[in-house]
Amino acid sequence: MPTSYMGSERPARAARSGRWLSTHAPGPGASEPEKGKSVLKDFKNFILRGNVIDLAVAFVVGSAFATLVKALVTDMFTPLLSIPGHVSFSRLHWSVGGGTFYYGDFLNAVIAFLVVSAALFFFVVRPIQSVTARLKKRQGEAPPETKTCPECLSTIPFLARRCAYCTAEVALEAA
Repeated sequence: MPTSYMGSERPARAARSGRWLSTHAPGPGASEPEKGKSVLKDFKNFILRGNVIDLAVAFVVGSAFATLVKALVTDMFTPLLSIPGHVSFSRLHWSVGGGTFYYGDFLNAVIAFLVVSAALFFFVVRPIQSVTARLKKRQGEAPPETKTCPECLSTIPFLARRCAYCTAEVALEAA
């Protein structure tokens, strides 16, 4: 076993004494129930983390929204688009041999995708872009942190009055 770990001997000493192994993983002599409890505890901590629960809620809401949009496209938009020809998109198909290709269902799916994309763009992306643009306008540009010495061309702090390299006096500039 190596004696140093990232420049420190602490893990190596702890491993020799058995403390490090007991706090990080069940040791070789640990029984199966102890290992199982550790795995279940880790899984519980993972599941109860806030971002996993938020992701699960977002997935459920997203699938419900997709179902709603599919119903909107199938029951409202498709009949409106097919009024001139008195054709339902879902019935459009062609047959080759024994197989039937329902390209009307595919057209419904494309329309549903476009509706979801438009909803996300206009109700999520555009508002976030406008808010971030407003925040950037309020903050303005940050003053520079460094400037160049006119004598030796070294980079010095912006508020410096004298160069640290050549000791030349440097005039304060307006930010």
